[in-house]
Amino acid sequence: MRGIFPNLVRLLVVLAIVAGLSAAASAPMLGAVALTITPSSAAAGTTVLLQGSGFTPGGYLKSVAFGSVAAPITMSSTTITAGGSINVTIVVPPLNPAKYTVVAKDNYGVVKSTSWTVAAPTVGLSPESGPTGTLLAVTGSGWIPTTNTVNYSLTSTVAVTIGGQPFTAPVSGAGTFKLSALVPPGLTAGANSVVITELVASSNNWAPSPTSFTAVASFNLTLATITLSTALGASGQSIKFTGAGFPPYSQINSIIFNLPTGTPITITPVPESQTDGSGNVAGTFVVPDSIAGVCLVVVRSGNAAGAATFTVTATSPAATPAAVFESLITNHQLAKPVWSFDNVSKTWKMYDPNDLADSTITLLKPGANYWICINTASVNLNWGINSYSLTSTSANCWNGIGWMG
Repeated sequence: MRGIFPNLVRLLVVLAIVAGLSAAASAPMLGAVALTITPSSAAAGTTVLLQGSGFTPGGYLKSVAFGSVAAPITMSSTTITAGGSINVTIVVPPLNPAKYTVVAKDNYGVVKSTSWTVAAPTVGLSPESGPTGTLLAVTGSGWIPTTNTVNYSLTSTVAVTIGGQPFTAPVSGAGTFKLSALVPPGLTAGANSVVITELVASSNNWAPSPTSFTAVASFNLTLATITLSTALGASGQSIKFTGAGFPPYSQINSIIFNLPTGTPITITPVPESQTDGSGNVAGTFVVPDSIAGVCLVVVRSGNAAGAATFTVTATSPAATPAAVFESLITNHQLAKPVWSFDNVSKTWKMYDPNDLADSTITLLKPGANYWICINTASVNLNWGINSYSLTSTSANCWNGIGWMG
């Protein structure tokens, strides 16, 4: 009897060990193996590499999930190696950007989890600033592709809202999109939100349907500006202007004179000036009749406009030689007759205050050239809003001027 009890104890111990091993074999192994995903972060819809060790040799990878959402395994063979490792590719499910627990399970119930970040989709604007009417390119990457590598068919289109105006663009198989649109009117100067939203619907119940993704970019609306060659002038006078901040390669199609009272007057510049690739422009306009006083001159190209204050003066008297050269004649500074070549008749014309009978210049015409000889070192010839600097030396007293009216 004394020898029976030790043997019985040994038998019970052995049975307990066997039972424990059997229970361990049937229970899942949690957290005991290594699991990595390459790259360390990517956007939804991206194919990534899943690697792990410590799984059941000869088994197969049964499932991969990001939280409660299954991730498609893109490789046809998911057999676990004799060493218990896996090396497969999966598709990141259409999930909102965040950190998720990724769980991999084999057919024997061996489980491993790791943390992994679903990256946010990206968006870019080109240019990032400009006036109304600018051709804006909106591009994106990392969005859910229309069809991924495991043929999960998705309805995938981005909705782009610029200043409240909607546009749409399809998402490519690579998860990218591109939209070209004109910046609409109605935006305020400064930063304006460009909102991009993708609504993804899976026909294979790959993920909760629909799933929405949103990104926001900022477009800086700039106002066009103009500068006038002069701040005042008379009706019929030609005024030069320069501008910046207009849409590139656009036409200046109207110039508006806003008066303190009365109906605005709109003219079409002839020829219409065109902006360059940077939105800069230079041109001229003629001050219309029936305008007097201070007005706001608005130079417009499409929906982009720049404005400057302009004062319309009383109409200048006729530019007769006697009136124009009055100060030179009175101060005895006009040394010789004034000459001009008439390009129409191909003849020289002359004005001599001492020989009016033979003088053939009756009016000074804008755009014509006049040659004036003075007998003082320098003097300014003023007419209306224009001023001409005349000089004289011992070798040359002649000044060629282009009459601006």
